[in-house]
Amino acid sequence: MVEMNPLERLWVNSVNERYVPSLWRGLFTEAELQEELRWLEVGAGKGYVTAEAVDAFDVEEAVVSDYDPGQVAAARRYLGGNLGNHEVSPEFASVDVLELPFEDSSFDVVAASLVLHFVEPRRLRGFEHVPYAIEEVDRVLDDDGCFLSLNFTRNTRVRRTLRNQGFRVEYQQRHLPFLESYCYRKTG
Repeated sequence: MVEMNPLERLWVNSVNERYVPSLWRGLFTEAELQEELRWLEVGAGKGYVTAEAVDAFDVEEAVVSDYDPGQVAAARRYLGGNLGNHEVSPEFASVDVLELPFEDSSFDVVAASLVLHFVEPRRLRGFEHVPYAIEEVDRVLDDDGCFLSLNFTRNTRVRRTLRNQGFRVEYQQRHLPFLESYCYRKTG
């Protein structure tokens, strides 16, 4: 995985924060998730997707992760003031989505907001590492777990890779010609 440059970090920590949460709220409305979720957010940036999830669902355990340690620190600060009265106390971790340091079947949900393009050294032009990231998501998801994602590149290839990995689409919405959100359910 590749660290973000200063412009990308600015985008994730400010512009993205203003517009992307509403897309996630729409996805959360459609996702049929169980109670007492074990939640993992990869490429979390400031963790605003986790903050939205804690408001929307009964999140029992949460891990907020990012490859960039600076983003993990930003998430710790942001979530410290944005979880309200919720009792969940997230763990924070600097991890590579290509090598998740979690046991098999550790989570009910893995969320990734505008992350998959960062696993490629050439950002928007490559696709060689994305299947490995999806394999890792599959490995850490429990049977019948959900992969929730907002993605803006190579969506046809991502969907095909997820299906080939044994996921089935539960919900998918195109927001712009290049931006989709989806919920894929692991089929065991």
